Parts: sequence; structure tokens; C-alpha cells
Amino acid sequence: MTPNGYFHIYGMISANSASSSYRIEFRSKGKKLMVLLHGIKMPENGLEGVPHIYKEESDLESGTISLCLFRNKPNQCEFTFGDDPQETIIPWTREWIYFYELFLMTGKWFGNGEHPQKTRGKSHKNR
Repeated sequence: MTPNGYFHIYGMISANSASSSYRIEFRSKGKKLMVLLHGIKMPENGLEGVPHIYKEESDLESGTISLCLFRNKPNQCEFTFGDDPQETIIPWTREWIYFYELFLMTGKWFGNGEHPQKTRGKSHKNR
């Protein structure tokens, strides 16, 4: 951890024993936690249509995807830094990988959740 409270944690993760392994990075920026997967296979059409990611924080060239795994609003915060990562962020990331690998094969997202999308200055939910 840096003196200003920021940290980076790196490791390897997979959805299950049949899944590919990916390099994962947990990065804090103040009270925000970013979850990045490195070296991930990208869809042929890029990130268009890939749900539950932050496109502006992802990088096609390096194969890095920034995941949207939880709500982080004051009245709907699903993760705090006091939570056990083995009961929150790690299984959520494994589940995301599982559904992403299915998405690459089928072109359809079978997972659940919601992700706000900006359309013409308005925020809409993607379910």
C-alpha cells in the first residue's frame, strides 16, 4: 500500500478448472476499487456489446478489461473495503469470467446484474 492509501494487488484467477486463467489486478483509487483482467481474449468486434465492463478504463490492445462487478452508490454499495474478498470480489470475478467465456462462444450474456449506460446524457440500466 502506498502512503496515500492506494494499492495494487496482482494474481491469477479462473472461473473454474475448465476455464482459462487470467492475470487479475485489484487497484484502489481512494474509496474506489477497480478490478482489471489482463491478457483476456477480446471479441472480434471489440468491446461493443460486452456487458458489465468500464470501456473507458479497458484497453483492447493489451487485452485488459475493467470489470463492473458491484453497485457503488452511497445507498446501494455492495462492496466496502472491510468485506472479505473471498466472499465478494473473488467469486464475483469468477462468475464474470464464466459468463464472459460463454459470451465469447455464443454472443449472448447469460449472467444477471445491471450496468448503467449513458445514452444522450441520460443514464439507463442494462439488464
